[in-house]
Amino acid sequence: MHGRVDAFTIVFQPGGMLVLFSVPAEKLTNDHFDGEAALGRGLGELERRLGDAASFTDRVRVADEYLCAKRPAFCRAQHFLFSYGLHELVNVFP
Repeated sequence: MHGRVDAFTIVFQPGGMLVLFSVPAEKLTNDHFDGEAALGRGLGELERRLGDAASFTDRVRVADEYLCAKRPAFCRAQHFLFSYGLHELVNVFP
């Protein structure tokens, strides 16, 4: 393998999967499953959009838009925390 490999991971707090997808995380832990079958339609589109994103910041924006569309009221209340977390990550990994 040559060149650069970028990785992007979304990590959920306990209960996050249940809030966003109505699926308890323990149902998915240590198991193989089809993402769209388990978490709903649109996951393939999220994967494509993340792959097309030009930067880490763009990937965060794409993921944020997708996840916030699941629970808009929650995201409006938590937006300042997300922005702070992104700022800190970009400063640590420029």
